[in-house]
Amino acid sequence: MAFQKGDRFKVVGGVQSNIEHGREGKFATVLKSYGNNKFDVLFDDGDIVNGWLHEGDMQPAGKYPLEIGFRVRNKEDKSEWIITRITDQYEFWGKCIKASSEFDIDREGGCRKLGNYDIISNNTIMNKLSIMMKKLLDKDTQTLVKAGFINGDLDLTGAGQSALNTVLFIEKKAELVKLAEEVLAEAEKDK
Repeated sequence: MAFQKGDRFKVVGGVQSNIEHGREGKFATVLKSYGNNKFDVLFDDGDIVNGWLHEGDMQPAGKYPLEIGFRVRNKEDKSEWIITRITDQYEFWGKCIKASSEFDIDREGGCRKLGNYDIISNNTIMNKLSIMMKKLLDKDTQTLVKAGFINGDLDLTGAGQSALNTVLFIEKKAELVKLAEEVLAEAEKDK
């Protein structure tokens, strides 16, 4: 599989260097793809590894799970945050909405250690939509917004795109296989 920026994976397999560094079973997000199965990756604990080589040890785990507007809870101090910005390096910034002994309400802060947070809500968009907008949206569209598959602008989110790809793959698998057979036949002719 060709991983792209924003793709998440779980480290699996028995690559000795991953075992030695305690990375087996950990989750990471691709920051940059160089081709030839070489990547810069960000682990959920904040570690960045440049030049990560895919040696059959990357199991796909969807896309980066945070988007602007999501609510997260710090696992240690139980403060809650609304995500306001995500950088190119997947450092996420937020505004504190539930204080703790360390953070006050409305304080802003950033982190790239996704492993320190639980995602507690990703459907804040429906709360922000006006009553008129809620009345105008049909039930199916409201369901898609609540599930986080489309945003307040009614555009597909990362989760929505992933779900749509799954549906399309299932529906169009036979056609995809036919195309694959054509590509293989063409490659065979070129040999």
